[in-house]
Amino acid sequence: MANGKKRVATQQSKAVATVGDDQNMPAYVKEMGRTASGLQGLDSRDFILPRAVLLQALSRQVEAFEQAKVGKFWMTVIDQPLGDTLDIIVCSNKKRYLLLPPMGDSRGILARADDAKTWVPPEGEWTVQIKGVKQPQTWKITHPDVRRSGLAEFGSSIAGDPDSKPAATLFYDYLVYLPDYPDLSPCLLSLARSQGKKAKDLNGKIEFRGKAMQTQRFRVTPIKDRNADGQEFWNLAFAYNGWATDQEYAKCMAISERFKDYRAADEEEQAREEDTAGGPKDRGEL
Repeated sequence: MANGKKRVATQQSKAVATVGDDQNMPAYVKEMGRTASGLQGLDSRDFILPRAVLLQALSRQVEAFEQAKVGKFWMTVIDQPLGDTLDIIVCSNKKRYLLLPPMGDSRGILARADDAKTWVPPEGEWTVQIKGVKQPQTWKITHPDVRRSGLAEFGSSIAGDPDSKPAATLFYDYLVYLPDYPDLSPCLLSLARSQGKKAKDLNGKIEFRGKAMQTQRFRVTPIKDRNADGQEFWNLAFAYNGWATDQEYAKCMAISERFKDYRAADEEEQAREEDTAGGPKDRGEL
């Protein structure tokens, strides 16, 4: 039965691999080039944006798709491999927090702060059971301000343990254009927990170059990393890779304007992935 599922998944992954070069596309459609779809009355909140992800050993795609390999890049939603390295141009970015229950808890998102400042809902109380911790923990939002709530600080997930990770998960989201995959652009590169330090490295590189983010091209490379418990996982490294062309810059600016309120289709899944991919175990990893 498992082999049958694997064969089906392999066929599906091969089918989507031609998304940007459909051999069955009629000539008149090809002649149109890249055009607007004609959908009316929609804004960026009506679209599901895929994520470019670095696959880990426990990523569900590795089990489901023959082409999905650990340490390689993958495009969610359309389920397409993106190779060993990835070139990106950042169109826009944002910082946010999610409050999610621990692994094994069937509840969805408990609270969110899409502006990284204010919780929605502005107050609440939840009892959670953390694996390996005998006593249930109580997480509370008694003030809508994220900082004043304390849930984004170390020690907030387990009472009495100042080194326990933050109850809330910090996300650095980047809406990116992929120069090597223009037909798959834009997509999200969303970094959290174990990848948070790498996000700060990217932020610094963008800022210190002294030019608009949409003019800068970066090469993203998979690297092996370890957390404080010695667990090995795949992380990211960012390096300058030249400048965007004027055409790419124009496309990135247009994307930035059109997709002002973007959200990934699988943000809960991403946070769950981070819990199994070597998330931070001490203060030094953020």
